[in-house]
Amino acid sequence: MFTILSTILFLACSGSDSESTTSSKNRKNNVVFKAEQTGNNDFAPDTIEGISEATARISGTVLERHAKLGAEPADAIALWIEAAIRSQNGEGEGFDALGYMTIPLKDVTKWKSHGSNTYFVKAINEKNPSFRSFIVGATPENGYKVDMEDIKISIAYEGNKDVRGRKMMVDTTGSSMPRPIYVQKSSKSGLYFVKEYSSMYVDVRPAVDSNKEEFH
Repeated sequence: MFTILSTILFLACSGSDSESTTSSKNRKNNVVFKAEQTGNNDFAPDTIEGISEATARISGTVLERHAKLGAEPADAIALWIEAAIRSQNGEGEGFDALGYMTIPLKDVTKWKSHGSNTYFVKAINEKNPSFRSFIVGATPENGYKVDMEDIKISIAYEGNKDVRGRKMMVDTTGSSMPRPIYVQKSSKSGLYFVKEYSSMYVDVRPAVDSNKEEFH
């Protein structure tokens, strides 16, 4: 009898200890991962939401940091946006990083002058604030001011994956709705690269001019 009772108690304790959770905190990137249940009672790969850590938390160029941080989608996206902003600032490093981190641009010779990239390049050259609007803390009210040492983004949620890759919905202060960007993982390096990004340079609310007279 004692043996039977011991066995029952052991099994009960083991069941309690092995109980799993469906969400966990990623301490490295300060983003929340959630397991999504599929129709087969399996769990899909972790999905992401939350605010990333600053891309400047380690030193180096954009590409050097991507080599170390790019295994996380949120970091890869934040570094890509940083590269776009640096390009707007006239930094060659930014253009080089965009050409490498953007899958459709990787094999295009002189991508900046290629017709398919006309609107993307125009958004960069004309300093469209859309890229800066994704940075946490940059708002129309402060002129979309960005601290290049504190580049962080907020992932509202992860959408359904399709042939374009993992769909990340990124919060923007320039619009009422988050905007999608798709990333894919390299089979060689395990790093994420941007696949589809057309919504990232759609116009946003203009920056507020504090010197402009308003009438209400």
